[in-house]
Amino acid sequence: PYLGDIPKSVSDKKVVVSDNDRGSTAESFRLLRTNINFMLSKVKDNGKTIFLTSTIGGEGKTFIAINLAAALALSNKKVLLMGADIRKPKISEYLNIPSATGLTHFLMDDKVTIKEVITATKEGFDLVHSGVIPPNPSELLMNGRFEEALAYGKEHYDYVIVDTAPVNIVTDTLLLGQQADLFIYVIRANFLDKRLLEVPKLLYSEKRIPNMAILANDTDFERGYGYGYGYGYGYSESEIKKPWWKKVWN
Repeated sequence: PYLGDIPKSVSDKKVVVSDNDRGSTAESFRLLRTNINFMLSKVKDNGKTIFLTSTIGGEGKTFIAINLAAALALSNKKVLLMGADIRKPKISEYLNIPSATGLTHFLMDDKVTIKEVITATKEGFDLVHSGVIPPNPSELLMNGRFEEALAYGKEHYDYVIVDTAPVNIVTDTLLLGQQADLFIYVIRANFLDKRLLEVPKLLYSEKRIPNMAILANDTDFERGYGYGYGYGYGYSESEIKKPWWKKVWN
């Protein structure tokens, strides 16, 4: 399934969705919000869980997670964003919020409650920071406490958005993935090597990620279709005309 695409933003802002913003990037998040509701129409639980991942770092999944949370919050929904990429967290940096006690503190310490690590944001959604970077992230995420945090989110919020680690680097995301109602797989146009598309293809065909859908990020509408088509994957027009073996060896 293809959820749509997010066009290249002309702004350096990390949060592009707001009440009065009608730019193409902000509108694409509103369309994404609508498409997500279609994908989740069969989920009867009150709190719906949306996980985000990518193949490698740098594809914009955290940017997508933050703005999706903002778009859902604008529709008068209670939204909790959880930073589960505890190896290279970026949410606090993107939102310019000091990273205080976060998810890793909750996972490590039974005395810390999930309420203590939830922070309100000016964008209208609540946030669980990733916290400090631990030496044993996989073990922490699998100790049972993450399920407690997710259960709290499902009970008290309309949507729980979970920003996870890239799947081609670590196994954390696949270990957590079965708890998602919808799994958004972010692919950045003109960035990811096309050969690595075998990774999401395999994950989808083997059903290792539940209810998985593709979202293209950073697309260039000037190319025509807005899907990243054209000569935008590392080859120039002259190279396209070469035999495949010359592209490999030259």
